[in-house]
Amino acid sequence: MGNKILIVPNPANTEAQVRWIAEEEENIELALYDGLARLVKSIHVIQSLGENSLSIQVGHLPNGIYSLVFRSANEVSAQKLIINR
Repeated sequence: MGNKILIVPNPANTEAQVRWIAEEEENIELALYDGLARLVKSIHVIQSLGENSLSIQVGHLPNGIYSLVFRSANEVSAQKLIINR
């Protein structure tokens, strides 16, 4: 992934758009954890070289601060996602 990961809107209400730029095509996992470190959503995708985007439905989740963790073969990174209605 290498480059900045953008989550918009943040805080999110019902949906969050995740955007990033990939340096190569590969399988990745996006995992969403709640404030107690419980896994609440896991998505496996094949990212394309260049710009990527993915919508995550969050309307069913309670308000709070979540961690969105990106995992590839060579990298793990995380971003905070706030859900507020």
